[in-house]
Amino acid sequence: LGFIPSALGMVVCWMSLVAQGLVVAELSLRAMRITRRSTVSIDAIASLAGGRQLANLLGVSWLVLQWASLTAQVSRGGGLIAKLLGLRSHAAGCLLLSLAFHVIVFGPDCSFRSGSVTEGVNNVLTMIFLLSLLAIIGMGAGQANFSRLLVSSFTPHKLLLQMPIMLQILMYLQVVPTVCSMLNGKPDRIRIAVLVGSLLPLLVCLLWSAVGIALVPSNGGALSMDPVDFLLSQCDGSSILPTATGLIAFAAIGTTLIGIYLIIAQYLHEILVSWRGGRRQEEEASGKRRPGLSRRVQVQRDVSRMILRSESAGDVSLTRPHHLLSPSDRVAAALLASVPPLLFALGGESVYIIALAFAGAYPLCVMWGLAPPFLLSSLRNKAEDKRDLYSSSMRLFPGGGGSFLQLSGFALLLMLVALTRDLRELLLLLPQLTRGAAKLVGMAGGGVGACGIVTICCLAFRCRNLTRI
Repeated sequence: LGFIPSALGMVVCWMSLVAQGLVVAELSLRAMRITRRSTVSIDAIASLAGGRQLANLLGVSWLVLQWASLTAQVSRGGGLIAKLLGLRSHAAGCLLLSLAFHVIVFGPDCSFRSGSVTEGVNNVLTMIFLLSLLAIIGMGAGQANFSRLLVSSFTPHKLLLQMPIMLQILMYLQVVPTVCSMLNGKPDRIRIAVLVGSLLPLLVCLLWSAVGIALVPSNGGALSMDPVDFLLSQCDGSSILPTATGLIAFAAIGTTLIGIYLIIAQYLHEILVSWRGGRRQEEEASGKRRPGLSRRVQVQRDVSRMILRSESAGDVSLTRPHHLLSPSDRVAAALLASVPPLLFALGGESVYIIALAFAGAYPLCVMWGLAPPFLLSSLRNKAEDKRDLYSSSMRLFPGGGGSFLQLSGFALLLMLVALTRDLRELLLLLPQLTRGAAKLVGMAGGGVGACGIVTICCLAFRCRNLTRI
């Protein structure tokens, strides 16, 4: 695209996220008032405004979003590790990266490390990221050709296709409920936090984009190669750019992996415990189990819900009392968090962009584009029906129905553009898929035919023996 169209797209995405951030913040304040709790989760907000079914749908969207994000990070990180270590296989790099962070987060026996350990590792990686970014900006400014920033290959369709990835990179809405709780629900302070907190990632992305484009040779406005790959290849012995680039990539991927691993594991553990507790309650109702045996499960469910309410997706600390968790639940949650993304990441380095684009275009747009305006509109209507005197004081988002439609329309537009592209590519691949399916059917048919012949022969032989008897 070039720097100017990319910067324009990032600013538009940032403006959309600021508006959605105010929507989510107002949702949090209203839910805190309704439930009379100091903290609320997105699940609780969705249940209040849209019912349990909508909350379940958003829960599935959230899980798919996190898995897709993990897939992208594992694929990218595995490719970088394979290049740095001289490995021939991209899959080997993905396995090493996933195993390393699985041990860091969950421990070798999936017992979950203490929150202080994972938080300490996360803080170190964050510091490495900031220092490496400063080094790249400082060293790269002297070697950059900033005239390349004026070259572009812009088309509106290309920009719309890239915006879901930009949204995914700039996303921060999952931490807004926690911010509202930390600021004691004060609207003015929340507005400043949303604006300033979202502005910092935008500035970092703009700086990185400018330096990367200015350093990498272009061909008609398109970069000749990925900025990270280009900077890693500049090993002349006198520049620290390759080292700083490797560190910033590793730190960014590492902090993302730690946070998402913990979040998914905690979410899946809640599902497993609730499912197991439901089965035990059914057994008690049918008389197959004594009621006293479900007390431990109930305690586990209460603790899990307390933690999920007190945290939002940005918190990487693990404060759950480990003695209340069964070993099987811990192992299952840890493996479900790490294994599915790893399997998808083994598909190759191209999975990185595919996973990012998918996450931004579908689950992210549903979870953070379409749902928040609908939920806020529902809660506002309920407050007006009850003539809540405090409703106007909680209005963080200044707009009404028209603004809600604009926010939802932007998310829907990105989804439709991405869906059109994906359907077009699927139609191009359809002949190959049809031929492959025909071969599989033929092989399966041959196998079934052979099995049928063997079965008939066996039956005939048995019938012959029975006749003789």
